[in-house]
Amino acid sequence: MKSKGSQKNKGDWTKKFSQFFIVFILAACVLGFTLNMAFFTGIKSAQPGSLVTIDYTIYTPDDIPVLTSDQNILQAAYQKGIPVVLTRPMSIEVGSQQENSITDIEGYDYQGGTVHFALFSSELDRISDSLNGVRNNDIISVEFTDNLVMTRSIEDFEKSGFNVTAIPVGSLISLGFTETTYIPVGNITPVIPIRWVKVIDKTDDNITVRYNYGSADITVREIH
Repeated sequence: MKSKGSQKNKGDWTKKFSQFFIVFILAACVLGFTLNMAFFTGIKSAQPGSLVTIDYTIYTPDDIPVLTSDQNILQAAYQKGIPVVLTRPMSIEVGSQQENSITDIEGYDYQGGTVHFALFSSELDRISDSLNGVRNNDIISVEFTDNLVMTRSIEDFEKSGFNVTAIPVGSLISLGFTETTYIPVGNITPVIPIRWVKVIDKTDDNITVRYNYGSADITVREIH
């Protein structure tokens, strides 16, 4: 005949095993739920109306970076003497159309501190359209097709404070772009976003610049 002590020990072990089994099942459920959520988040693709957070770099048609949220590209550009502007990651709605022709992007330039950078609606709309179907960590390149050129007189550049003799063909210069005519009042200085543009021709009377950009490299960080 079994002793009462043996029966009690057996009962204690059975109780402990049952408790352990319940805890194990709960932990497995929580882990499985977490893994499933991570899995579905990883395969989630952006649809029209999704809000997507991206790292991005804007390039001239000559593949020179001018605006970036990537610290590595910033450092590499500075070492080459390229005046790239550092900005934050951008959140943009897939398939959205910009209401304004110019969007002010705040950034930082090691030479001038805080910088307001101008991106055109055509560029942001192209980026927005390209994000349809992307997933987290996707890396894509977006081509811009605009060909924007303008010519201004030497006198206009001099009035803007440029030393025209120090502007060779092929150089990058910053010009302000705005869709509003500003009339300064008192000591208020209007904030006008700039773009780095390339001098493509220069005569005794005029300077011609190309002010469109060529492409954007994009890394998808989060899809909402």
